[in-house]
Amino acid sequence: MEPDDLFYTCVYCWFRKLAKLGGLDIFVDDFKVSLLGYSLISSLYALFLSCVWTIYAYPFDEKLICSTFLAFGCQGVVKFHVFLKNHKEVKAMCDFNLKVYRSNKESSHNKTLLTTAVNIIVFIFKGGISFLIATAILTVLKPSITYLLIGIVEPVIPTYIPMLNENEFSGYVALAAFHTYLLFVFVIGTAAIDFGLMVFVLQSYTLSAIFRNAVDNFNSLVGKNEQDANTIEVRASLRNLILMHMDFVNFTKTLKLTYHEICLVEITMANAIMIVLLYVILILDWFPAYFFMATAFFQVFEYSLLGTIIEIANDKMYKAVCDITLVYLPVAEQRKVNFMILKVQKPHLLTIGGFESLNVETFVAALKRTYSVGMILINSKVQ
Repeated sequence: MEPDDLFYTCVYCWFRKLAKLGGLDIFVDDFKVSLLGYSLISSLYALFLSCVWTIYAYPFDEKLICSTFLAFGCQGVVKFHVFLKNHKEVKAMCDFNLKVYRSNKESSHNKTLLTTAVNIIVFIFKGGISFLIATAILTVLKPSITYLLIGIVEPVIPTYIPMLNENEFSGYVALAAFHTYLLFVFVIGTAAIDFGLMVFVLQSYTLSAIFRNAVDNFNSLVGKNEQDANTIEVRASLRNLILMHMDFVNFTKTLKLTYHEICLVEITMANAIMIVLLYVILILDWFPAYFFMATAFFQVFEYSLLGTIIEIANDKMYKAVCDITLVYLPVAEQRKVNFMILKVQKPHLLTIGGFESLNVETFVAALKRTYSVGMILINSKVQ
């Protein structure tokens, strides 16, 4: 399958199916939130209220475990509203990416880059969605396994609803159905938003590599026309570089503005989840905590890695712009290149709400803080 066809399948089939399941099919011209979308956001607010009630009315262990789902619920609410607010920008970035794939079908070097990028996207998407589904299924089955092995009835998720008696059969079934739907929302929401960010970030790196190839071709063309670089072919090639650079700047700027709120809530909540679950695993030994711990860990690692990839893409773009041959160009064309150098020195990077850069260094620092705070909680419990 050609890379543009595979990319179309990933985004306009798989990603769109996730969006449809969440009631947010942004690829239709007259987009409106469907009944599924209202059901999804209502369930997230219901989870929030359920967690508040559980924290208020139940013992400490339930309070602690419930706080992790309160954090996941906050992530879901923010992702839903941000996705809804920026749906036009998300669709525009998807359309732009498809345009890039289709416009580079004839170039062998660029086609190789795009093939590698889309294969990585497919691999990560399949692996990520498989892990999320496995986590949801095991969490749903855990109460049944516990009941069969030791005869204890437990809820799917330790959150409760006022005036619903979970000790009665009808109340337990209603609560289990609610929790199962929440896990379904967790899977499609996490997969859709994180998959979208992954596609866009990998595309930014690919754009920088394509630009590098274009710069090499331009330098080769200028080298052939040292005596008279003021030709139509040279000017057209330089104009193409300028347009490619403008596309990269606009793309990364849109990506930053679309995801900066999500990055702040995602990283903050995921770190809080890991701190609590570290305590839960070592003290309470709640089995599903291992899977949710892995999910939170992967969220922080994924976003930090993607932030690092954008930094690398901007560094590659900066080096490529600085490598453009200026010596033989007319003064007017040199000024255009100097303007590109000025613009590329102010990159648009992913940040944690504008407070801190989002990269692997941040990830390592977050793990250290998580471990330290988690150990403080555990030591206080032991003492």
